[in-house]
Amino acid sequence: MRYYVRTGNKQHRFDLADVVDLSKQLSFELGKYLIRLVVKNISPQGEIKSVYVNNKYYTVNIRCRSDGVPYKVILNGHAYPVQIERVESTRYKPPVISQQPLTEVRSPLPGTIAKILIVRGEKIAKSQAMFLLETMEMDQEILAPRDAIVENILVKEGDLVHKSKALVKFQS
Repeated sequence: MRYYVRTGNKQHRFDLADVVDLSKQLSFELGKYLIRLVVKNISPQGEIKSVYVNNKYYTVNIRCRSDGVPYKVILNGHAYPVQIERVESTRYKPPVISQQPLTEVRSPLPGTIAKILIVRGEKIAKSQAMFLLETMEMDQEILAPRDAIVENILVKEGDLVHKSKALVKFQS
């Protein structure tokens, strides 16, 4: 996860893994500094009580709002207000799908085209079955993603197809 934290008038960005193992050293960049953090002591309630930051020992008290978000960190008796401004996921984000209408349909799985249920030039409706794909474990209907006119069928019955093989092209 990517965090944007404000302390005083400075905003800092840093990245942490979604799951953090507090028994190991954490390393992250804070501004232009590399921070190495080792949690030394955790209370029975799961609160961090002491840490090593770049090999220097600190007692810690983290004050949180009712929703669990920290608002103050107390290090060795000195209070530092903290404001988490934004949290962003750093997980894979799929590309934004174009608003252009789909012009072709591809095979979702490898298999054999068992039956073609459409013909060239046919006007088909959204969710209409176009193909019957025979896979190792089951037969699967391949449905039309939108209303369209079939421009070209790119396979024939009995063809072996791989995943993502173009099966049919629609008129734009």
